[in-house]
Amino acid sequence: MNVRALLRQAWLVTIVMVICVGAAAVYTKQEHPVYRATMKVVVGQADSFFQPDVANATEIYTQTMSDLVKSDVVASTVVDRLHMDIDPTVVINNLQVTTQPSAAVLQISYDDTDAARGQRTLEEVGSVFIEAVHDRLAPTFAEQGKPAISVTVFDPAHTLPGVVRPKPLLNLGGAAALGLVLGILAAVIRVQVLRPAVPQLRQLGRKTV
Repeated sequence: MNVRALLRQAWLVTIVMVICVGAAAVYTKQEHPVYRATMKVVVGQADSFFQPDVANATEIYTQTMSDLVKSDVVASTVVDRLHMDIDPTVVINNLQVTTQPSAAVLQISYDDTDAARGQRTLEEVGSVFIEAVHDRLAPTFAEQGKPAISVTVFDPAHTLPGVVRPKPLLNLGGAAALGLVLGILAAVIRVQVLRPAVPQLRQLGRKTV
């Protein structure tokens, strides 16, 4: 492909990039800021960590706890207690639970467009979660003659500084990169479309002579 012909389409690449960046800027400006509240809880047995006989199963226990945090039971109870006019799935979708392999620590976070409401919701999630563990899992362990599972708040719910999204630089940078790719693609297509016209013009010129 003729590089010069492609370079002559630089204006098209520029226009496409400007459109993409402009659209991203409008979207970013209209997007509501989202804040994140976070907390950490420690999972153990009775008033201590897991006993040696179940220490190797720590990851399984923490995964079970993670599933319980994001369960419909916990979300529905939180919505009822806080008199929230939303579906429980909204709470579930805004919850994130992360664990570390072989570590009995759950990091729970909640995203909300209202920082105070997000922290309040996460606090309630922690309370309901602890109650659910005590009421639903403790009896099962007791029947098996094992120490009951305990959940302790290690790092209380608090709001992280700044916003989770939007990220203006990330959005605009991604839009610029996308615009560049689309612009080059459009330029290549345009060069290919215009290319067959050149030989035809030459043939017409020869016939005229």
